[in-house]
Parts: sequence; C-alpha cells; structure tokens
Amino acid sequence: MKATQRLLIILLAIFLTACIAPEPVSQNLPRLRVQFDGTGWNGIAIAQENRCRADGGRGLSPSFKVSRLPVGTNAILVRYNNEDNRKLENGGLGEIGFKVDMEETSAVTVAIPEGTDTLPDSVWIEIHNRWGDMQGIGYRAPCSGGKGDRYSASVLALKTFRQTGVPPKILAQGSIFLGRW
Repeated sequence: MKATQRLLIILLAIFLTACIAPEPVSQNLPRLRVQFDGTGWNGIAIAQENRCRADGGRGLSPSFKVSRLPVGTNAILVRYNNEDNRKLENGGLGEIGFKVDMEETSAVTVAIPEGTDTLPDSVWIEIHNRWGDMQGIGYRAPCSGGKGDRYSASVLALKTFRQTGVPPKILAQGSIFLGRW
C-alpha cells in the first residue's frame, strides 16, 4: 500500500471518528455544579438500594440537579464510570443524554433503571454500558460485589445537533463522586 493511500485512510478514520463523538473535554471549559437530587446517593458509599440488581440493589441511577448551564445548552450528557476498572472508565457504565430547555440555567435529570432502553422521550442512550452480562443495554449500576471500587459521573452541557450528523459542542463540564462499593 502506498504511503499516500495509508495517509488518506488515516485521515478518513479521524474524520469519521470526529463526526460521531463529542469533541474532547477541555480543562478550560466552564464548570457545572452537579448535586444529587434526593435519590439516596451521598457521595460516600453506594447504598444497597443503589447497587446493581445482581448485588441485591434496585439498579437505579442517581438523579442530578445540574446548574450553571451556559446559554445555548440543549442537552446534558452523563457518563457513568467505575474508576477502578479500566474497561468501565470514561462512560463504561453507560452514557445517557437528557434533553434540556435552552432557556434554563439549571435542570434535573431523572433516575434511569439499569439494563433497559425503554426511557422517557426526553432521555436517550448515547453509548451503552460495557459491563459483562448487561453489556449493550443502557446504564449499569455499581456492581463490584463490594471490592471498594470508586464510582463517579462526568457531566457535560451540550449544544447538540441530534439527527443532523453534526457532532455536539461541549459548552461546560462537571463531575460528581458517587461513592465506593
């Protein structure tokens, strides 16, 4: 294969990747304020009820109040992470999108049950979880069996152009520590 053909293939792959994913997160973006919205999460330990069903829990995600949304935000993307499992970092427990009214400076996300793609109209699965038996089905609740793994959520405020093929623009970012289990 000629060097120019290889270069063309590499450039095409980079272009196609950029069309699918949000732009990389920058340290220079404004910070969102992310808080739990009364769903039994405390940011210290993952309560029994918030664990995966396989570990005896109800398998519900936290509900968040997200504030300091920049003007033009029309979606919030939440990336659920297990920080102690490389496969499950960076949204490995699922990435869920929530439609937001562009006029608002704050929004509340709803709790999402694990292992389903049946969601309210204003909620969508951006990327399915990458976890074992639940792989490919939406959100996965913390499920380490009590090994002390650290769980977090990365939250992005987006200007999204869903249905158009144009990648979303990240307007602000935030994060919250969910707890250990």
